[in-house]
Amino acid sequence: MKTMSDKKATNAYVFLNTKVGKEKSVLDEILKLPQTLEGKVTIGQWDVVMKVEVDKYEDLRPLVTNKIRALDDVIETWTMIVVD
Repeated sequence: MKTMSDKKATNAYVFLNTKVGKEKSVLDEILKLPQTLEGKVTIGQWDVVMKVEVDKYEDLRPLVTNKIRALDDVIETWTMIVVD
Protein backbone atom coordinates (compact mmCIF):
# COMPACT_ATOMS: atom_id res chain seq x y z
CA MET A 1 0.00 0.00 0.00
CA LYS A 2 1.26 3.48 -0.89
CA THR A 3 1.79 6.02 1.87
CA MET A 4 2.42 9.73 1.90
CA SER A 5 4.68 11.58 4.32
CA ASP A 6 4.28 11.57 8.08
CA LYS A 7 2.75 15.07 8.10
CA LYS A 8 -0.88 15.53 9.11
CA ALA A 9 -2.96 14.65 6.07
CA THR A 10 -6.64 14.01 5.36
CA ASN A 11 -7.66 10.45 4.52
CA ALA A 12 -10.99 9.40 3.06
CA TYR A 13 -12.74 6.40 1.58
CA VAL A 14 -14.43 7.06 -1.74
CA PHE A 15 -17.12 4.65 -2.90
CA LEU A 16 -17.89 4.58 -6.63
CA ASN A 17 -20.58 3.23 -8.89
CA THR A 18 -19.56 2.73 -12.50
CA LYS A 19 -21.19 1.87 -15.77
CA VAL A 20 -21.79 -1.87 -16.09
CA GLY A 21 -18.61 -3.75 -16.88
CA LYS A 22 -16.35 -0.74 -16.34
CA GLU A 23 -15.29 -1.47 -12.75
CA LYS A 24 -11.77 -2.70 -13.59
CA SER A 25 -10.99 0.08 -16.07
CA VAL A 26 -12.12 2.72 -13.55
CA LEU A 27 -10.02 1.04 -10.86
CA ASP A 28 -6.99 1.08 -13.17
CA GLU A 29 -7.46 4.82 -13.76
CA ILE A 30 -7.89 5.78 -10.10
CA LEU A 31 -4.86 3.73 -9.08
CA LYS A 32 -2.78 6.07 -11.29
CA LEU A 33 -3.72 9.07 -9.11
CA PRO A 34 -0.93 9.87 -6.63
CA GLN A 35 -3.51 10.46 -3.88
CA THR A 36 -4.87 6.91 -4.15
CA LEU A 37 -3.50 4.70 -1.41
CA GLU A 38 -5.60 1.65 -2.23
CA GLY A 39 -8.50 0.62 -4.44
CA LYS A 40 -10.59 -2.53 -4.90
CA VAL A 41 -13.45 -3.72 -7.10
CA THR A 42 -16.29 -4.82 -4.83
CA ILE A 43 -19.63 -6.59 -5.04
CA GLY A 44 -22.63 -4.97 -3.40
CA GLN A 45 -23.96 -1.44 -3.26
CA TRP A 46 -20.68 0.02 -4.58
CA ASP A 47 -18.57 -1.15 -7.52
CA VAL A 48 -15.22 0.29 -6.43
CA VAL A 49 -13.89 1.37 -3.03
CA MET A 50 -10.77 3.46 -2.76
CA LYS A 51 -8.73 5.04 0.02
CA VAL A 52 -7.20 8.42 -0.71
CA GLU A 53 -4.92 10.81 1.11
CA VAL A 54 -4.55 14.54 0.47
CA ASP A 55 -2.27 17.08 2.12
CA LYS A 56 -5.16 19.05 3.57
CA TYR A 57 -8.94 18.81 3.82
CA GLU A 58 -9.47 21.50 1.17
CA ASP A 59 -7.72 19.31 -1.41
CA LEU A 60 -10.30 16.52 -1.10
CA ARG A 61 -13.18 18.17 -2.95
CA PRO A 62 -11.18 18.98 -6.12
CA LEU A 63 -9.77 15.44 -6.13
CA VAL A 64 -13.21 13.84 -5.99
CA THR A 65 -14.95 16.36 -8.25
CA ASN A 66 -12.29 17.08 -10.87
CA LYS A 67 -10.36 13.81 -11.03
CA ILE A 68 -12.59 10.93 -9.91
CA ARG A 69 -16.11 12.05 -10.85
CA ALA A 70 -14.78 13.41 -14.13
CA LEU A 71 -13.97 9.89 -15.35
CA ASP A 72 -16.43 8.97 -18.11
CA ASP A 73 -17.50 5.66 -16.60
CA VAL A 74 -18.10 6.90 -13.03
CA ILE A 75 -21.81 7.30 -12.31
CA GLU A 76 -21.78 8.34 -8.65
CA THR A 77 -19.48 8.75 -5.67
CA TRP A 78 -19.87 8.80 -1.92
CA THR A 79 -17.03 10.07 0.27
CA MET A 80 -16.37 9.27 3.92
CA ILE A 81 -13.67 11.35 5.62
CA VAL A 82 -11.56 9.51 8.20
CA VAL A 83 -11.59 11.36 11.54
CA ASP A 84 -9.30 9.16 13.61
